[in-house]
Amino acid sequence: MRVQLQRDASAGNFAKQLMDIGNGRMEIDESTQCITLPANFCKITESIDELVQKVFPNYKNHQWLSTRAILVAKNIDVNTINFTIQHGIPSETTTYKSIDTVENQDEVINYPTEFLNSLDLPGTPPHVLTLKIGVPIILLRNINPPRLCNGTRLSVKKMMNNVIEATILTGKFKGEDVLLPRIPMIPTDMPFEFKRLQFPVRLAFAMTINKAQGQSLQVCGLNLENPCFSHGQLYVACSRVRKPSDLFVYAPDGKTRNIVYRRLSWNNFQDGDLFNSCQVIYSQFGLAIHQNDHQARRRFVEWAPNEIAVVPDFHKRILFSDEAHFWLNGYVNKQNCRIWSEANPQVYVETPLHPEKLTVWCTL
Repeated sequence: MRVQLQRDASAGNFAKQLMDIGNGRMEIDESTQCITLPANFCKITESIDELVQKVFPNYKNHQWLSTRAILVAKNIDVNTINFTIQHGIPSETTTYKSIDTVENQDEVINYPTEFLNSLDLPGTPPHVLTLKIGVPIILLRNINPPRLCNGTRLSVKKMMNNVIEATILTGKFKGEDVLLPRIPMIPTDMPFEFKRLQFPVRLAFAMTINKAQGQSLQVCGLNLENPCFSHGQLYVACSRVRKPSDLFVYAPDGKTRNIVYRRLSWNNFQDGDLFNSCQVIYSQFGLAIHQNDHQARRRFVEWAPNEIAVVPDFHKRILFSDEAHFWLNGYVNKQNCRIWSEANPQVYVETPLHPEKLTVWCTL
């Protein structure tokens, strides 16, 4: 729709190329599992620095700033680009540090403040929030819908100790000045509950592709140094603009991955060749493996690759895969961490830097 409303001469071809990406019809290099971006689809940059210069040559005009962003697949790239761009703006910085506390006081000894401060979770503001006047920020929580919602982009106007004054950049309330307070936030994807008191914002020169869904941009930069990793991400990123001249892409050698899970229906299996080409790996677990049964664990590790190896081109037959994280409870056996002395026995508990977890990968 964005492309068709532009009524540009290149709109038809650009729309077709977008549909080919969205439906997974772009030709894939079998050796790298990557597609080559067409020369008339976007403007390829030679480096990330060039990508930043193309998208953000000017930082002062609010209306101009609100229509541009750099999109990336992973949060780590978002932080790097945001820091780099803000560092190049010649103005004074203001730093806000969060107050992090564990909700369950019985677990305070297992999760010290230094560990909580080190956590940088998606959808949560960082412990150290550094801002400058005029930089774009994105709201991470619903504060006052529909004016201030999760995903609203703003520009910093004034910074005080406990309040940030900002100007809304997009939407129905564009141009309004609002006040943003510190609020308590409790992440839900952690094995323990902790509260972070901080301004619910992050820098928004760059944002993740998932965060950009539903937003329209005049100019869009796309950093594919780390390629897309989930279904439809590349299509979502490229379809934020209306014409190929507004899309700047950095991709090593002009190639990137396009993850698309093809839709299956019963009609697909009416073809005998397709049905016969599908194989099923049967696996059965008779008994649960005890945590100290190391021999059973080793046998399982040796058995699983052999099961996968019996299917030719196993990786090419994957229709869908997903992973789940099972967080361990973080219990520390103090009897194993006790420093004994006759006069005064001491208890020593060393908390790991990151909570331990077990990752299970499943595929169809």
